[in-house]
Amino acid sequence: YTVYGDTDSSYFSIACLINDTMSDEDIIKLADELGKKINDSFPQKMKDMFLVSLEQGAIIQAGREVVAKKGIFKDKTKKRYALYVIDDEGKKVSKLKIMGMETQRSDTPKFIQEFLKDCIKLIIQDEGTELELKQKIEDFRDEFFEMDAWKLGSPSRVSKLKESTRLLSEYENGMMAKKPYVYWVVLASINHNRYLEYYKDFDTPPIRDGDKVETFYLDKNDNENNPLHADKVSVSVDMTNAPDWIKILPIDKKIAYNKLVKKKVENVFDMFDWDLNPPENNFNDVIDW
Repeated sequence: YTVYGDTDSSYFSIACLINDTMSDEDIIKLADELGKKINDSFPQKMKDMFLVSLEQGAIIQAGREVVAKKGIFKDKTKKRYALYVIDDEGKKVSKLKIMGMETQRSDTPKFIQEFLKDCIKLIIQDEGTELELKQKIEDFRDEFFEMDAWKLGSPSRVSKLKESTRLLSEYENGMMAKKPYVYWVVLASINHNRYLEYYKDFDTPPIRDGDKVETFYLDKNDNENNPLHADKVSVSVDMTNAPDWIKILPIDKKIAYNKLVKKKVENVFDMFDWDLNPPENNFNDVIDW
């Protein structure tokens, strides 16, 4: 049966044709035979449907791409899947093929992408269990909360920063009656530039339109470390040496974990209906699952 299909490819399961005595080579050979039979069916099908000759119908051919032992398909209408591939166009391999998942998204930090790939590998390649995945997540959570908070932002790109800065300034100075809508990443970038002015930081470059940034959520009630009472702030992804004022900002690691790890793990594995929640006596007061 067809598992997924789009304009130029289709994945289908042959599990019903496989038994425990078959090796990987046997399965690959079976896939090749099925591919040949599919191509052999095109001439007559094209003749029946489009009134062309058998020779013309034979022009239509499909190429057998990959054979995968296991896979995760998130959506039957969108290209969102992960496969453990054992053969790639006739070449024997052992690798993951991931499309459209959280591991490929630009708003997923690189170290989170690698963690999610390891989780996917554990389940579909290494045949790991629910408990093993849960333990892997718990171990990573411990590492996450030991990291510097200002390295745990959500990446994105800034646009319309100059215009939004002007509109927000006009509103705050009483020149506009209605507060303008400012996208959250843009607002966080405005807060960054305002902190540059507040601390008279002339060494750190301001964020500009088109910059790629990482955004953090702050405790706005921390008067000592967040004097501007900002609820979020961005920093440039190109920043190598963070100034002291960024390092002392009251960044909420709980929100960072929920956005960067919890939700993304759920987005990958939610179809399994597994309990990946942390133990009640472990970080229960920190993580909101």
